[in-house]
Amino acid sequence: MSNVAPPPATQSPYFGTPFTVPGQFEAENFDKGGEGVAYHDAVAGNAGGLYRLTEDVDIISPYAGGYVVNNFQTGEWLEYTINVAATATYKIEALVSTEYTTSAFHVDIDGVNKTGTVAIPSTGLWTTFSGLPGTASRSTLVNTF
Repeated sequence: MSNVAPPPATQSPYFGTPFTVPGQFEAENFDKGGEGVAYHDAVAGNAGGLYRLTEDVDIISPYAGGYVVNNFQTGEWLEYTINVAATATYKIEALVSTEYTTSAFHVDIDGVNKTGTVAIPSTGLWTTFSGLPGTASRSTLVNTF
């Protein structure tokens, strides 16, 4: 029996190459690498039971052919490897849903919070999505990186 520890997990883009910015990617396609490397989820297991079954991130399918990350708790996070084509001002857009009135998120790029706290108003159901702010089809958070 060997006392040699396995090598630490390495982080890599989910599809093998970084997402291009400007561009679009979906939350459930967070990087590979596992707990504490590519994501942090406070509860073991994929409570949604779909898509990435070996990961502890909760993923559901609220509509045919689509997946979403669900059941976020304070302190949980996901990471994505991106390739920014050029320094510019970009819009960060998100479709969100929550049954709560106190939900929020922020976006870090290279460890820097680029959005501040973004409040998410209740959409009434986990399966009812809205853009930020209000009922637009997408949200627009403008950032330079």
